[in-house]
Amino acid sequence: MGQVRGTGKRVWVRRLALAVVLLGGWLASGSQARAVPGVRHVIVVSVDGLRPDVLRAAAAPNVAALMGVGSWTLSARTVNPSVTLPAHCSMLSGVTPQVHGVTRNDWSPGDGALGVSTAFSIARQYGLVCAAFVSKPKLRALAPQGVCDVFEVVPSDARAVAARAAAYIERRRPNLCFVHLSDVDSAGHSAGWGSAAQVAACGQCDAAIGLLLGAAHRAQIATESVMIVTSDHGGHGRGHGGTSVADVTIPWVCAGRGVAVRYAIPTPVSVCDTAAVALFGLGIARPADWTGRVVPGLFPGY
Repeated sequence: MGQVRGTGKRVWVRRLALAVVLLGGWLASGSQARAVPGVRHVIVVSVDGLRPDVLRAAAAPNVAALMGVGSWTLSARTVNPSVTLPAHCSMLSGVTPQVHGVTRNDWSPGDGALGVSTAFSIARQYGLVCAAFVSKPKLRALAPQGVCDVFEVVPSDARAVAARAAAYIERRRPNLCFVHLSDVDSAGHSAGWGSAAQVAACGQCDAAIGLLLGAAHRAQIATESVMIVTSDHGGHGRGHGGTSVADVTIPWVCAGRGVAVRYAIPTPVSVCDTAAVALFGLGIARPADWTGRVVPGLFPGY
């Protein structure tokens, strides 16, 4: 994470220390090699359109704190086409667009839901509580009716989406919760990838992640949880969708119970791995035909 423009190193260190404090009990058991059986909750946060260099430039103390006590890479890769709907389908289904069949970036209710198994549908088979809070209606394609206990579209900014998710986390304590924040993507399309507006939007998404961390702490599930923060694609200029490094490179951060601490992941990570890691954290094996796999070294001892 880069230093915020106009602030000194001392200020940045204080902000990072404050963020670690705000995490509270979130990672109290994170360094235990065999803590995975204690995981009961996984929260996946997708910051739409987040390029790694934008994350580094932003004031993002919550993500920085997660990186400091978890595992991360700033060179993970998304799928082709590098656009929102196909990439999120891969993020939750563990397979590429060539397998799940979603290559368009639009959706209507008549199109139906994704026709392959997802982390949602598999977790549901085990009787787990699943929830999703998204800011784009087309992401309804991720789950057929009834697969999630709640699937809420909140067409608003990151704070509003996270506030709805946080309230549900405190009330219902879902086992698998997916939260989608679109501020960075919107800023990229309007002002450009890497613009000051997009960097500021990343900071707003980080504050929203802080709301989720706080909710987990208040719900007393922090020490039983794993959080993944990632993205669906990057971008260049005012668009995305190609195979350039700027379009396909994304951050991938994971922290929580049983996750390796201060681990800069040296091996390739795919957006497809997110679903496999989420299921593994909940004690469920991924389907054998998935492209996504559990990131090597992520859970020491397993």
